[in-house]
Amino acid sequence: MEVLIVVVSYNGETTIANTLNAALALDADAPILLIDNASQDRTRDVTRAMGSPRIRVLENEENLGVGAAFNIGIREAKAMEAKWLMLLDQDSEPKADALRVMQDALKAIQGSGLVQGTEAEETPTADRCRGRTAGRGGIGALFPTVRCKQYPEVVHYPMDWTGAGFEAVVPAQGLGAPTWITVDTAISSGALYRVAALEAVGGFNEGYFIDFVDHECHLRLREAGYRLWWVREAELRHDLGRIQQMTDSGLWIEHPPYRYYYMARNMVRGYWRFGGMRALWHLVGDMREHAGRLLANSRNATEAISWMRLGVLHGVLGKTGKLSSRFRL
Repeated sequence: MEVLIVVVSYNGETTIANTLNAALALDADAPILLIDNASQDRTRDVTRAMGSPRIRVLENEENLGVGAAFNIGIREAKAMEAKWLMLLDQDSEPKADALRVMQDALKAIQGSGLVQGTEAEETPTADRCRGRTAGRGGIGALFPTVRCKQYPEVVHYPMDWTGAGFEAVVPAQGLGAPTWITVDTAISSGALYRVAALEAVGGFNEGYFIDFVDHECHLRLREAGYRLWWVREAELRHDLGRIQQMTDSGLWIEHPPYRYYYMARNMVRGYWRFGGMRALWHLVGDMREHAGRLLANSRNATEAISWMRLGVLHGVLGKTGKLSSRFRL
């Protein structure tokens, strides 16, 4: 077995069937594991009603968070002797050829001489590339092109870490443009991870619970010397947040107010870990700008900003894990 497809769900009854059908269309042999984080809606009923023998459901008794669910996926992949793990959010729809395109890119990259090391290696050495660790430990992950489901002309670009923040990787277009590009991070949904690489860096950070879980793991993979690649011809449709709205300043993405707690807290922890005070100062500017956009676009701006402030405080204090129910804003 080469690939295990893992879908993580939580109250996703309205989208989970589309996601699983898209996953079933990816490859005739790849098994699918749905890890449900104690959904309170009909997510599990919808999944069972599909009746596919390729889908296995693992039901958690409580919401363990995204990081813990991802790590369950790593353990399941290892137990099944799958070398690669594909992660999908519950509202993502990869194109039918996305997995094949990434597998073809994997073979091409491995045969190109651009990476050194074999899949058997788990501890890479490192060199330097564009001022950052490039890696001789082989490929850590491949990412598809992620388009907004509602506005497919909008691409959620992969990013590079500058040492103070993230910048989008926007490639050249037209003939001769590269079809796969090294990047530092991207959205985890649709990503194809090398299981041994994830194991080598300790998996995903369960203390983050949700939000920034993927980017923190990707930066650790890069730090450890693994290369991450964006495969541009593989595509996935995905709506971030609960609201997507086109505005004069571009696509506005809005999350439930409580999510701003986790985003702020985990970004404070992550920016400090990888960039220190310089990165934190940069993050403060980004948060001020986003608070302004919340005030301009959201009916829940005050609540969201309150959650954001609490997240910043807890990030500075080093708190992690699921937010205690005693906090009521």
